[in-house]
Amino acid sequence: LLSYHPEETRRCLALARPLADSGVPVAFKFHPATKVEDYQHLLPGNAALIKGGLAESLAGVSLVIGSGSGALGEAVAMGVPAINIEPADGLGLNYLPDYGQGELWERAATTEELFAAKDKLLAVVKGGGAKREESVRHFRSLIFGEPTKDRIVQAFDL
Repeated sequence: LLSYHPEETRRCLALARPLADSGVPVAFKFHPATKVEDYQHLLPGNAALIKGGLAESLAGVSLVIGSGSGALGEAVAMGVPAINIEPADGLGLNYLPDYGQGELWERAATTEELFAAKDKLLAVVKGGGAKREESVRHFRSLIFGEPTKDRIVQAFDL
């Protein structure tokens, strides 16, 4: 899931390339306002491009990688583990709450961290069961809520 922010998109593509080169099937979903042709030269030769809505795009996906995108939170809320790509200095864009890190989502700044995070999260999914499902429900409640009058007042400090 690539960001609207050019630097974040370039960072994700650079870190995802070794994953694609290792034989792992990789598909990219660009932000709707991004021109794919601006990044075509950075895509691995075996890369697939995904178009359409986010929910449809995530169907059957085992893991998402991205940066600077609220769509990572949406993926995690749908039960798809996510890896947020960050720069080595940690000053990238991460819209994920602290809750669920290491179980539902992870950070990576290097290729080695990306491969380790992928393996870790996929192992959690494999052995997760009811505990993981409860964590996904709790995560979903943290980032989505019914817009009641009380919540609107609270959100805008009215």
